[in-house]
Amino acid sequence: MKTCDYCAKQIDYHHQYCCDECEKEAQLYYTRQKRSERPVSIVNVIAFFGAIIGGFCAAIFDPQKGTAFCAVMLTLLGITYLIFPYAPDGIVKKHKILKSIKLIRSIAIGFLAMAAVLFVLAIFVF
Repeated sequence: MKTCDYCAKQIDYHHQYCCDECEKEAQLYYTRQKRSERPVSIVNVIAFFGAIIGGFCAAIFDPQKGTAFCAVMLTLLGITYLIFPYAPDGIVKKHKILKSIKLIRSIAIGFLAMAAVLFVLAIFVF
């Protein structure tokens, strides 16, 4: 059986979505995903290079400030993915839209948890 592209319920082969509401939500998801591509990409680049710079600063200059800077970058990334939970197309095709949103939000919570650990390390260990 084929599954709905939004909620992953089983449907017949003549339809793409199980109901009109799923179709409306999927179209809204794709519209929002398209609008948020550029801001999310900019935040990804900033957080990636910021984490690398923070790592070098932690290793070479000041471990406390470098670790705190890495934690800030992970917090930025986590908040961005909580606000914009849009997965790449391959993940959406495999897991459908609802499950991919949950997956991206769980990754965002993981980033925030790592940032919290780094903040604790920066404050108490270094």
